[in-house]
Order: sequence, then structure tokens, then C-alpha cells
Amino acid sequence: MPASAISTDELAGVCGAALDVLSRALIICDHDTILFANTAAALLLKAESANDLVGVALSEIVHPDMRTPGGIRRQLLTESRQHLLGLPTKVFARDGSIVTAFTDARPIEFQGKVVVAYMCATLTGGSSS
Repeated sequence: MPASAISTDELAGVCGAALDVLSRALIICDHDTILFANTAAALLLKAESANDLVGVALSEIVHPDMRTPGGIRRQLLTESRQHLLGLPTKVFARDGSIVTAFTDARPIEFQGKVVVAYMCATLTGGSSS
């Protein structure tokens, strides 16, 4: 490997650090399970840490009003691989409050399968209960 090249492990570390410091919440899901969340996602969902969100089912945080449309959206994302931008979404924070955010959803390939990356930004005015 040339001296200026970066190894896969180093690249993963750099990318992971970059994703963690994003100002927008990032959640990566495999069907109904959170595989990755960054610090901004933990703040958005009022979790102790981003690691506390890993393994949580989306059905635990997605508001019931959003579950059917969300399921259809996930299916469209994984099958058609189209991006869905600026979708208003209601989720339950870990403290039980309801947070409304604009969400961009993008299918990405990870370990040979299609997963969905959700980037969320809270609406002006923050959360409601």
C-alpha cells in the first residue's frame, strides 16, 4: 500500500467520526432495526447516547400516525432505490415526547443489502408533547 493510501479500517474510522459530528441526525436502518445513529440523532431522540439507539426497532420510535406511510416509504426506498426528500415525520423521543422533523431518506448498500439512511432536522419550534 502506498504511504499516502488509507486502509479500509482507517477509512471506516474516519467516516464513522465524520458521520458522528454531523449537525443533522443520521439514523441507518435495516428494515425495522437501527444499525447506526450519530450524536445528533441521540440529541433529537433524547437518548443517553447514540449507542443506546442501536438495535432499537423503528416501530418503537415512529409515531403510530406514521407507521403505515413509513412502511410503504421503506419498501419504495429499498425496492426502487429512489430518494425521498423533506418528508415530515413524527417520532417518539426516548422520554416519550413527540418530535416532528423533516426527514430525507436514501437507500444505500451495506454489507450486500439495501439499508435506509435517514437524515433528520427538527422543525422550527422543536418538539411537542
